[in-house]
Amino acid sequence: MSAQVAQPNRGIHLDVDHLKRAYSPRSPLAEGEQGATLGIVGIDPSKPKAIIDSNIHVEDKLRARQRYREERAKRLGGFAQYLDPASSQHLSRFAEDPWIDPVRPNFGAAFPERCRFLIVGTGISGLLYARNLIKGGFKVGDIHMIDTAGGFGGSWYWNRYPGIMCDLEASIYLPVLEDLNYTPKDRYASGEEIRGYLNSLAEHYSLPSVASFQTQARFMQWDEENKEYNVTVTQKQSGQTGDREVHFKADFVIMAAGVLDRPKLPAVPGIDSFGGDSFHTARWDYSITGGAPGKGNYDLFKLQDKKVAIVGTGATAVQAVPHLAKYAKHLYVIQRTPAAVDARDNKAIDPRTYAKDVATHPGWQRERQANFNAFTNKEDPLPSVNMVNDEWTRFNTYCAVLGTGHPGKGFDGSREKLGDYIELLHEIDIARQEKIRRRLDTIVRDSKTADLLKPWYAGWCKRPCFHDEYLDSFNQSNVTLVYTNGKSIEGASASGLLVNGKEIDVDVIIWSTGFNPTGMIDPATRAGGMQLIGRNGVSMRDTFDSGVATLHGVISRHIPNVFFAGPLQAANAVNYTYTTDCLSEHCVYMIQSALRRSGGAKVALEPSEQGVLEWGNRIAKGASLLGAVVGCTPGYLNGEGAADRPKSAGERAKGARGATYTGGSEAFMREIGEWRREGSMKGMEVRVQENRS
Repeated sequence: MSAQVAQPNRGIHLDVDHLKRAYSPRSPLAEGEQGATLGIVGIDPSKPKAIIDSNIHVEDKLRARQRYREERAKRLGGFAQYLDPASSQHLSRFAEDPWIDPVRPNFGAAFPERCRFLIVGTGISGLLYARNLIKGGFKVGDIHMIDTAGGFGGSWYWNRYPGIMCDLEASIYLPVLEDLNYTPKDRYASGEEIRGYLNSLAEHYSLPSVASFQTQARFMQWDEENKEYNVTVTQKQSGQTGDREVHFKADFVIMAAGVLDRPKLPAVPGIDSFGGDSFHTARWDYSITGGAPGKGNYDLFKLQDKKVAIVGTGATAVQAVPHLAKYAKHLYVIQRTPAAVDARDNKAIDPRTYAKDVATHPGWQRERQANFNAFTNKEDPLPSVNMVNDEWTRFNTYCAVLGTGHPGKGFDGSREKLGDYIELLHEIDIARQEKIRRRLDTIVRDSKTADLLKPWYAGWCKRPCFHDEYLDSFNQSNVTLVYTNGKSIEGASASGLLVNGKEIDVDVIIWSTGFNPTGMIDPATRAGGMQLIGRNGVSMRDTFDSGVATLHGVISRHIPNVFFAGPLQAANAVNYTYTTDCLSEHCVYMIQSALRRSGGAKVALEPSEQGVLEWGNRIAKGASLLGAVVGCTPGYLNGEGAADRPKSAGERAKGARGATYTGGSEAFMREIGEWRREGSMKGMEVRVQENRS
């Protein structure tokens, strides 16, 4: 095991006097009295160590904050530093589907001439929308589903790299477990188990009979007179180069495309000149590595005589590296920013204990999901029992990303208190980050390598990682950590990569460089760039570009009968399965209510001008609760640093209205639940098709 490192950047200035004031022994921050000073409830001044570790020395805190600023400044490059292989002819192979059987491709069901509900996406979101429509009284035959993939699963269809596993407890992540009376095999499910379960869920509701695969939505246009969309899709054809174009009609469209299926590549000069084998982790090529994903067979025997570079050290690489290290002749791990890796502690599930302690009564899964949300949101007061009780629920500052304030309801979102709120978050967060950094010293034997693997940023700034084998991989003699000092790779050649001015010769390059952040764009673009034209010729893309205008984050003004599941202007939660399930139920209620009003006649359903104005004001009012991502190390959570860019008053207002709901996912669910119980469909317009008889 060895490490390579570039020289650090010494040109960063830290306002030490400010931090000394903040962390001085007489400071309310140090003494745990900040709750009283800022009006933040939930901190007991007599018990500051419950969330603030006063044993960490002031000088250590100062050094940590200085390193945070230094590391952040190293990688301010924005989205221009990335490439989209799907839209690049010479890089498109990195986005192609490796799981399609060329002999027996799965195209799925035939297309209808018309359908009542068109669902774009067959991952967890698409499956939950279909399931909740069926639970709501609609027929399977009313539904048609399409996906560019060759099967069900969404992100779990595409991602099949060695070691893939969900970092959320299976009991809260796997959707509607009670429907199938299913007991997960392990506390944290493997990708293979998740994909298998999702296929079982699809079979349970007979969805293979209404799903067309390898199909791209291209164009949809609203027909106001007939209250329906004219739909154009293309489907690949077996053994032919051209795609088949298909036209049909749909009364309602549900955009259920995910956010972790479009791989991105770094804009490395000469990236396509490499003469060896290369692929993206989201399109893992087992013909190069050996092994197979079917039953977790990660025997990567073809790498035994190969020098391999894996570029990136995010959540994917953390899981793949131990398997690569086991088989590769030599593995170079190219790191720009270290991951914050905490313990996972995965365990097999005993079905008898599970039935006795977890799946104890109808509705248990929703209760467990809500309990998890309460702890990750840091609600005040917290439930008396932490049902999941893992590192996520003990993460005291991830609520900064969720916009709930900390602790509990304390921070009111006012700009005047934002700076103090962020300082409090740092004071709380330092203990967790120090624990993670010290954990490295106990696992990685080489002190230089351990230091390079230490994350120097606030815990909420990046997706946390949990793994029990990743760090130990760097104790192997065939593993070299190559730290770029936060900079990009300088170039690629026929024989390898140029990093820190040195050529690294390898046989295989594996790009573990993440995904295009499609959650912050309009749902039509997220679904592969399709064009969706609503009422009066207004496109969905234009409505989002001019300013997000939805009701509850699920339906947009000017785009009738098209539903989606946020995330903009909707609840934000660690567990996306839970929010999608709740939001899809909400959408089904809207559709049912509109059809009841119409007596079963076709309808056009969209928010009113007043409805989107009031909801946008509600979102904007709490947007400052998300302000802690400003100043973070660049990543997808802050638009690769774009959140820090100076903005005009108009840009700030537009951004605030297009934020996610703040106050917590449970508060959001209560709010939309009260809206349903009130029963008037406030903020919605329903236009009924005229009787032509």
